[in-house]
Amino acid sequence: MSRIPFSLNMVWSHTPAVATLAAVSAVSLLSACDPKVADDTGTGDTDADTDTDTDTDTDTDTDTDTDTDADVNYTIVATTTDYSVGALVTISKDGVLSDNVAPASSDAGVRSVAGRVYVMNRSGENTVQRFEEMDFSAPTLEFSTGDGSNPHDVAECGGAIVVSLYAGDSLMVVDGRTGLQTASVDLSAFNDSDGSPEPDGMYVAPNGYLYLAMNQLESYVSADGSGTIAKIDCSSWQVVGSWDVGPNPFFQVDPTNPARLAVTGGDYYNSDYSGPELDGALSYFDTTDDSFTTTEFTEVSLGMNLGAVTGTPDGYRIATLDDGYTWSLLCIAPDGTTTMSDVGEAYIGSMEATPDGKVWASIGAGYGMGTPPTTGFTPLDPVACSAGNAVSAALGPSSITVAIIP
Repeated sequence: MSRIPFSLNMVWSHTPAVATLAAVSAVSLLSACDPKVADDTGTGDTDADTDTDTDTDTDTDTDTDTDTDADVNYTIVATTTDYSVGALVTISKDGVLSDNVAPASSDAGVRSVAGRVYVMNRSGENTVQRFEEMDFSAPTLEFSTGDGSNPHDVAECGGAIVVSLYAGDSLMVVDGRTGLQTASVDLSAFNDSDGSPEPDGMYVAPNGYLYLAMNQLESYVSADGSGTIAKIDCSSWQVVGSWDVGPNPFFQVDPTNPARLAVTGGDYYNSDYSGPELDGALSYFDTTDDSFTTTEFTEVSLGMNLGAVTGTPDGYRIATLDDGYTWSLLCIAPDGTTTMSDVGEAYIGSMEATPDGKVWASIGAGYGMGTPPTTGFTPLDPVACSAGNAVSAALGPSSITVAIIP
């Protein structure tokens, strides 16, 4: 699927191809909801857990254990909003909410990099803040990204901070000590007629290169059916490779392999807005050799928009599905079997995996006329394909990131 853009925020994506859907069964997670403007979709945390299953035996029995880092300490950091004001909140590993730990813009994204937390303030503010050691009393660094720039994601590469500016045609490279811009990455070769390729999510792969998704949209739809993943050298700040992956691409790191990206994308509604535009798919991009694997699912085979995909280090995954009004979760087991769980008339704006095998989702009220489900930051069990109790803040849920605490 795609993500619905809000204030030119990211829009979930995909690439066309063919696949078949394995056995699907329905399990109710949540009920339905009231209409509301879409929450900020954020970019999703792209910091991968590098712990992998090292079991090399050749047994053929069905293992029921999960290879997760249950002892790793982490905190969920999230943004909340009522579309007038925003705030940062934290959720501890055991689900305890600390509300309003710092102010944020009404349309803010959040990203954790090596334990540091970056907040991208949009909605006219156009600033980036960095917080360290989970101390949100004051940022250790704050800088402007320029009027109307719309910062969308942050990465650290080549000893510098890199910011994607959704309204521009370059990446901003900043000195992490001073907050001053030291370089830029020229993306103008990928511009469409609105003068920007809409640079969005970023990830520094184990090979040391920065990978960037460019949505290439005009008025919230694909300009010409294309979308690009680019590879950037963090010493020369040059684009050294690019791949057309279909409209409005979005990626998250495969938790089973930090060198692999799960790529989705596509336009959201069809041309007459009568339903979803089924032009996306789930495929995987391997940064070790910059190649795509076979497409696993298509939106045509699923019959719904396909959004973010994340999961556990042992191969259980959750993907979001929607028809523009109602949302579902597609749970995928390591052997490829699937279970579909109904969420209802809600909006899943952000979804991130934690080292202990959970997936946390930001579930807000949707656009239909039904009874709203319980909304908030909700833990999901990708093995049982079930939802835990939502954690609700004073403002509505928005973007999520997972900060690993040393």
